[in-house]
Amino acid sequence: AHSMGNLVTREALARVRVPVKRMVMLAPPNCGSFAADRFAPWIGAIFKPLRQMRTCPESYVHSLAYPVETEIGVIAASHDFVVAHGSSIAPT
Repeated sequence: AHSMGNLVTREALARVRVPVKRMVMLAPPNCGSFAADRFAPWIGAIFKPLRQMRTCPESYVHSLAYPVETEIGVIAASHDFVVAHGSSIAPT
């Protein structure tokens, strides 16, 4: 999955409970996005997903579970202007 698609995939796998052996995440905002932090105060009221992707602990992104018993590989750019490298980290 790529970017926000990783969040959609995590949510779908939590709801459907389909066993997935391996998953590759490309630039996932697993810990939120600093771009969402910056723009949410201005347009977050009309674009709700932006508020849900903030880096603060109470944002939706932090409430998502990771697929159980799934090997997760993360590919993240060190100079991504939307999703910082540290925000892409998935638990091991």
